[in-house]
Amino acid sequence: MTKKIGLELCLQAALAHGKDSDPDHEVGDLQQLLRRAWQILSPGQRLEFMASASVSELIEANLPKVDVEEAFDKLVAEQKKVLATQQKGKGGRVDVFSAIVTEFPGFLNDADVDGGDLVDWVSQNLGAIK
Repeated sequence: MTKKIGLELCLQAALAHGKDSDPDHEVGDLQQLLRRAWQILSPGQRLEFMASASVSELIEANLPKVDVEEAFDKLVAEQKKVLATQQKGKGGRVDVFSAIVTEFPGFLNDADVDGGDLVDWVSQNLGAIK
């Protein structure tokens, strides 16, 4: 009986696949798992993941030609569109976390965010976030 559960169980399965066949299979399994997790994440969770220090540091260290801030800004714009599409399908209701971080992504990395702007935004969008 295994003591691993959740993510650790998935990692163990990928590792075993690589050991049993070819190390490339472990990498392929991990890529497939990460892509599936991305599909399940809400727009806000996707932004939170990409804003994390471990992700941005990995990108900066290994893809020096990529402007991480510019890529993040593009992702914010993309996720706003995803959220708008989701909102239409839910009768105007939205995931509050996603709505706030797509509008104010600075909350994710402690950047300067104007509290007054947030209050105004909440006032204007209260119906959708109830």
